[in-house]
Amino acid sequence: MGLVTWLGFGAAPTEATTGPAAGRGPAGAALAKPSQPTPPQRHQDAFRARRRAARWAAVARAMKWLVPAAALIGAAAVLWFSPVFAVRQGDISVTGLSGWIDRAEVSNVLAQDVGVPLIRLDPNQIEQRLMALSPVKQATVKRAWPTGLDVTLEPRQPAAAVPDEGAYLLLDAEANPVAQVDEVPEGLPVIAVPLTEGNRRTVESVLRVAASLPAWLSAQVASIGAETEDTVTLTLTGGIKVLWGDSSGGAVKAAAVDILMKQPDVASIDVTAPESPVVR
Repeated sequence: MGLVTWLGFGAAPTEATTGPAAGRGPAGAALAKPSQPTPPQRHQDAFRARRRAARWAAVARAMKWLVPAAALIGAAAVLWFSPVFAVRQGDISVTGLSGWIDRAEVSNVLAQDVGVPLIRLDPNQIEQRLMALSPVKQATVKRAWPTGLDVTLEPRQPAAAVPDEGAYLLLDAEANPVAQVDEVPEGLPVIAVPLTEGNRRTVESVLRVAASLPAWLSAQVASIGAETEDTVTLTLTGGIKVLWGDSSGGAVKAAAVDILMKQPDVASIDVTAPESPVVR
């Protein structure tokens, strides 16, 4: 064995250098190329990625609406249930307490709503309860946040008084009851027509006449009677009878009476045809 051979230089090739192991890594393992996905696999991966993206987009859209909706629901729950927004007696404002409207009766109606959350109140129902009071012709109710109500009342105006079992029932021009009193208010005429269903049209005609009279003439009317709706008659405090007729032409008839009642020895005035009045 020569020196070169002993040192390994010039040794004959063996299977370790020339056999199947040639080209392997340090540990003798083969240097394999990474595997590539097949076309069907690439389509499946892309499809899964699109589905994940679509799910996240749907979640994002849902959150975009759910968060504000939850806030609104929470706010609504506070308004609906919380006593913080309940109606307080001191925050109720009422205007129109005039005429025959009783303040105590109005307060009793509105007291039913004290302590109720404002959002739960129905203004229309409150208006109906107020208009159930005889002297109230019209009622308007509005919420006044956070704890109040603004109430506006329109009173009925009595046009005449009707005897009613020892007292007097005050009626407006539409025959609606306004109040019951023991004595007839000054300047209000008394109707001498029974309040029966058969006389309703006659009573309504008398009330329309009473409501149309000017103040100076109304103050001199002692009573108003009628056989029918077209035969209304005024009896003045001085004893003069005025045959008024139906409820039309009130201004012209009143002007004729104003002139004719100043004549001497007048017992009756007929203005049923105001263009041709007659004095007797």
